[in-house]
Order: sequence, then C-alpha cells, then structure tokens
Amino acid sequence: MIQHTHRAARPRAKAFVNFLLFSILSSVVVGGALRATVVERKNLPDLVKASARIVEGKVTKTEACYDRMGGIATSVTIEVSHGIRGAKDAEKIEFKIIGGELGGRGLIVAGFPKFQVQDEMLLFLTEETVRGICVPVGLGQGKFNIQRDPKTGAKRISRDLAGLETIDPATGRTVSLGESAQFDYDTTIKNIEKLVLDDDAARELKKTDDGKKNAGGAASRGVK
Repeated sequence: MIQHTHRAARPRAKAFVNFLLFSILSSVVVGGALRATVVERKNLPDLVKASARIVEGKVTKTEACYDRMGGIATSVTIEVSHGIRGAKDAEKIEFKIIGGELGGRGLIVAGFPKFQVQDEMLLFLTEETVRGICVPVGLGQGKFNIQRDPKTGAKRISRDLAGLETIDPATGRTVSLGESAQFDYDTTIKNIEKLVLDDDAARELKKTDDGKKNAGGAASRGVK
C-alpha cells in the first residue's frame, strides 16, 4: 500500500515486476492510514531465482529523483563489498527505488525497505523496469540488514518486514513472517552462493535447450 504525503505549499520476471509496480501505484492512499502491502512469500531459492543482482555492500548516497514516468523515486548508490551476482567486489552500483520526497511531495510504500547512508546490507534486486526502477525481490524480503558485533566485528543479518504481508503461493493464504527475523551470516551467504551456482547452471541449460529448439524449428521450415 502506498501513501502520498504533502508538505505545506527478465521477460517473465520483468513482466511480473512491472505488473507489481502497476498494482502498487494503482493502490494509493491519500492522507489516510498506511496499511500493509501484500506480496507473494519468497524463500531463499525464490529470491535467488528472481534476482538480477545480489550484492553485499554499504549505502554511500541517496538522492530524491523522478523515475522515467515522472513518479517520485530515490536514487541509491551502494559500494559493493561482495558481489554474488550481477556486480563485482569494490564496484559501485546505482539504482532507483520507488518512493521518497521531492518538491514538497512525498511517496511512502508500506513494506518497502528503507535505504540510509552507511547502512550495510545484503540485497536481492530485480531487473530494471520500464519506469527505470529496481525493486528488492519481495520488497522487504529481498533486503537483509547487516550489523556488526561491537566487540568482535562479527556480522549478523536480519530483515525488517514491518508493513508487509505475504501470501503462500501454494495455498493462497496470508502468511505472517513477523516484523523482524534474524539469520546466521556465514550459513546464509554459503547457501546463497550455492543457490546462485545451481540457478546459473539451470539458466545456461535452458538457454542451450531453447537454442536447439529454435534451430530445429528453423531447419524444419527450411530456413538457412
């Protein structure tokens, strides 16, 4: 669910993201209470499969802007410390997300993760949409916050799922994930890296199979 505020004065995956954005932007609450946004529940394999980029890094800059269709957005810059998919270590990536405050107008999306300078995170991002927006997969489900133990420096990760309700795709029932959840950092990273390797192999196999089918179809039609 979205709330507007005013101050005084991948083909299938991409299509789904565009549909999700259209649905969110069509459900506007003006001056009312901000309710929860409902999205499909995503487990770790789901997050990997739907991600164009998976990175660990720190936010170095945020700036309010407009998307390609004139909607309020925020440009986020992240310095990547660990590029798992779609980015390299030490690379800086920049993308736009829905929402922000610009020209005395504000746009808030319930369940959409927050990005603040100096925040460390593990992030699953979709491909860019026609609006020029990248969406964390599953909204808050696709952003893991990284905290460090003040004594040892050891990393811990958690998710903030406030304002988000999820639907189990198998049953169609609403599932509560709780407002916060914590995970072991090392185990989670190892699981993600393995899932990425498996998913990349599956994508290459599908690409090869599709190529063979296309070649076979062309040959049967006598195309050279």
